[in-house]
Amino acid sequence: MDSRVESRQPEAAVFAAAAHELKSPLALVQHIAQTLADTQTPLSEIERAQYLARLQFTSDRMLRLVQQLAISYRLQADEQLAFAFATEPLNAVEVCEGVAHELEPFARAYNQHIEIASQRGQLVVANREILHDIIANLIDNAIRHNPTGGSVRLTSGTHGNVVRLGVHDQGAGVGQAELRSLRHTLGAQPQPLGGRSATSGLGLYIVGQFAAAMGGNLGLGRPEQGSHFFVDLLRSKQMSLL
Repeated sequence: MDSRVESRQPEAAVFAAAAHELKSPLALVQHIAQTLADTQTPLSEIERAQYLARLQFTSDRMLRLVQQLAISYRLQADEQLAFAFATEPLNAVEVCEGVAHELEPFARAYNQHIEIASQRGQLVVANREILHDIIANLIDNAIRHNPTGGSVRLTSGTHGNVVRLGVHDQGAGVGQAELRSLRHTLGAQPQPLGGRSATSGLGLYIVGQFAAAMGGNLGLGRPEQGSHFFVDLLRSKQMSLL
């Protein structure tokens, strides 16, 4: 195969995944906008507020994805860019709490809730904005594949020189054969999951890229139910005062 064709394959996969991920929220935004603009559709103040809230977090999600795609493209185009991210010791759980609070309205819209089962004080070497996007993508992924009334559980723990941040959902799990295949490609290219046909794998691809840019990696656990994705990041040697 022509090497030029091979080099375009990951890029083409990302563009195809981006189109897939943006299609549904754009259609939803269009539907909500038409509903709110239709004077013949009777809406109570509560219903109107719900529509506006849905419009807000859907547009926020699309904007976040577009911004992440811009960073992802730059990382793909220049591997040395990874070293340009300014890192610092960060309280990982504190960042998780902030993202969970930010995405709580999104979870409530799907009749779900977010739990944090972690203790503060675990410091990682990371870029705050990049870490925020990693956690946001993992929570977003979990919410969209969770059953109605389900919960998203955030965990953290130390494993030697790394801190492992995990997000566990109760949605469709990943089969053993797919798990073995996914372990070799997770975060390296967008890849839809068999049990989660609505996903393109773009969010996980971006998480893998961002984690690698900070010296970490994206992994997949093997829970009894649902799915458990985690990110291992370098543990800071600085003592936490929290």
